[in-house]
Amino acid sequence: METIALFVSAAVIVILFTIIILQCKRIVLLLKKTETDPFTALPNYQGFCKMLQKRIEANSSFSIAIIDIDNFRKFNLHSYKLGDEVLKEFCVNLKEFLPEQTLVGRFRMGDEFVIAFENMDIGKTKEVLTRIKLQFKNYNFVSLKEFTSAHVTFSEGIAQKSTTLNCLDDLFAAAEKELKLQKREQ
Repeated sequence: METIALFVSAAVIVILFTIIILQCKRIVLLLKKTETDPFTALPNYQGFCKMLQKRIEANSSFSIAIIDIDNFRKFNLHSYKLGDEVLKEFCVNLKEFLPEQTLVGRFRMGDEFVIAFENMDIGKTKEVLTRIKLQFKNYNFVSLKEFTSAHVTFSEGIAQKSTTLNCLDDLFAAAEKELKLQKREQ
């Protein structure tokens, strides 16, 4: 009788333990979903900020760039479906063109993205972005085959973490300021 009770108790413990493990996995998956942009599969603003905050706390050296697709409105004016296709194709290529150890995420909503370049100052970041712009200039977007130009360009604003720029809000504000200046000059 005691053997049966012991066996039943062990079985209940195993079942409860299995349920707990499955629920923990489910919670982790749900948390990941809350930090991922469902449209582009990139980290969303919240997820990106969380990753970047870890780098700030670890006192890592990095620069950030906020990039904005130029004249994106023309794709959405043609059709939102086309805009969506361009956005997805842009993200796939952006991830491919970026160096390893680079974080990229969706910056709020729309056609803006934020990139964190590990151990790069502003000068090196500009070099990398110039190379990426050239790669986009030479890439024909499949989604734009009906257009006279199948290329997509972007503008950027860059900021580097420093003793004065060492929190997310300040870094984003500095990069956004640069981005707006660049957009005005177009």
